[in-house]
Amino acid sequence: MNESRVNNKKLVLVIGNGFDLDLGLKTSYKDFCESQYCPSKFPAPLIRHLNQKWPNGKDSVRWYDLENEFLNYVKIGDKSDVLSKDEIEYVKKHGDYQLCNKLNYLGCDETFQSLYNKGYLNITDRIPRAATIPFREELAFNSIQRDKKSFDLIHEGVASFITKAAEAGACTDRVAFAILFCASQFSETGGKVAIHSFNYTPLPSPYDNSLEKNMFYVHGSCKKKNIVLGTKEFEAPNEDYDFLQKAFDVNHNPSSILDDLQNADDVIIFGHSLGENDDPYFRDFFQQQAVGRKVKKRITIFTKSQESEIEIKRSLQRLTGRHLTELRVNNDMTIIKTDDLYGNHKSLMRFMKQYIQDERYIIPVIKELKTTNNSNTK
Repeated sequence: MNESRVNNKKLVLVIGNGFDLDLGLKTSYKDFCESQYCPSKFPAPLIRHLNQKWPNGKDSVRWYDLENEFLNYVKIGDKSDVLSKDEIEYVKKHGDYQLCNKLNYLGCDETFQSLYNKGYLNITDRIPRAATIPFREELAFNSIQRDKKSFDLIHEGVASFITKAAEAGACTDRVAFAILFCASQFSETGGKVAIHSFNYTPLPSPYDNSLEKNMFYVHGSCKKKNIVLGTKEFEAPNEDYDFLQKAFDVNHNPSSILDDLQNADDVIIFGHSLGENDDPYFRDFFQQQAVGRKVKKRITIFTKSQESEIEIKRSLQRLTGRHLTELRVNNDMTIIKTDDLYGNHKSLMRFMKQYIQDERYIIPVIKELKTTNNSNTK
C-alpha cells in the first residue's frame, strides 16, 4: 500500500481467544480443564458449580462462558458446603497422617469413605499404603473462604497454563498470521495501529517485536504476570463474592480501547465473541456507529464458522440495542468466516489488498496458508 493511502489513518485490531486458537495455540477452556493446572478437585462450592456445567462436554465452551458462570454462581448458584461438619472435623483431627490401609477402604469408617467417594483423598506411596488429604488446611476453612481459595487457584492455574501453551509457538500458515502481516505493513507505510488483546499471550514472532509497541493487553499478560480474570461488575446480596469481579483485581487497569475504536478509520475484530462480560468495552462504540452521531468506518469481524457468525450477530444486536441493520447500513461492515478463507485464498487476497497494494508482498503469505482449518477460532 502506498504511504499516501494510509498516512494519518488509524487501524484498530481487537483480538480474542479465537485468534490464538487460529494460530494453533492450545489455549481453549477445554484444554485448561484437561490440564494439570485446573483445580477441578478442590473442595469448594464454586468448583462444584463449574464441574456441573456443560455436561455434554467442553469442546465449544469459551473463556467467556467461564466468566459468565462466575456471575451465575453469585446470582443463583448452590453455595451449600461440599463438606459436612463431620468431614471438616475429621480433616482437622487427622491432618496429614495415614488415614486408612490402602488395601482395605471398605473397612474404613463412614466419614473417611465419604471423603474418598467425593475425591478429596489422595492415594500416595510416600507413606506406604496410605491415603492423605490434600488441601488439608483449606478444608478447615468455611465454604466462602474455600471459594476464594478456589478462585485464586483458577487464576494461578490459568496463568501457568497459558504461559506453557504459548511456549509451544504459533503457526505461521494461518489467517491470523496474515492479519498481523497486514497490520505490520499498514504501520510501516505510515498508518497508525493500535492492537487491543483480550488474550494473555504475546504476539508470535516476528510481530512480538515489530508490533509490541502498539499492544494493549486489556486483561494483563502472562509475560508481565499481571493477568486479570473474573466477571463484569455486579450487584450481590452481600460483599462476600466481590473478589470474582475483574474491577476488584489489583491488576485491573482498563485500556483506552473505546477511544481508539471511536477514532479509528478501520476496525478489525478477530476471534472475539463480543460476549456480555466485555460489553463495557464495546457497547458505546457500536451504538454510536449504529444510531448515534458517527463517521462511517470499515469494520471487519473474523469468526470461524456459520454457527459462530450467528453468535456474533446476536452479540451485535445486544450491543446496538437491536439496531444491527443500521450498524451495517451506516458502515462498511463485513463478517468473514475463517473456515471459508482456508478453502478460498482469493477471498483473503481481496481483504489483504485493502492494506497492501503490491501483490508481491501478499503472494508469499497466501502461498503459505493452509488449505484447511483445524482450529477452534471463535
